[in-house]
Amino acid sequence: MGNSETTKRPKKSEVKSLHDLLSNIGDPFIDILLSWENIVGADNTKNMIPLKIEEKTLVIAVPNNMVLSVAARCKNRIIMKINEIKKTQDIENIKFLLDVSLFSNNIKNKITWRKR
Repeated sequence: MGNSETTKRPKKSEVKSLHDLLSNIGDPFIDILLSWENIVGADNTKNMIPLKIEEKTLVIAVPNNMVLSVAARCKNRIIMKINEIKKTQDIENIKFLLDVSLFSNNIKNKITWRKR
């Protein structure tokens, strides 16, 4: 049927989660993605999406001006939390990008729910 060496399943101790595999890469943005819920809180993960890092500035997408206003007030706390988790100074600033298209499914779901 096949070479038994190539068809063996890995032992449980050899299998790693995606989180474990990605966290070993050492990319600051991946580290932020993996820790995002701890950084901004569970409720805010639905309204703030980290997009990229540009010259020590984290770009975060938000769906509307109300979220932008709240997020802007939490900017320093977010930076502090990221650098605390990373134990570095990878992020010095945050830029918020208003982009409703990244949140369109959430908006459609809320509108559908309200119509019921």
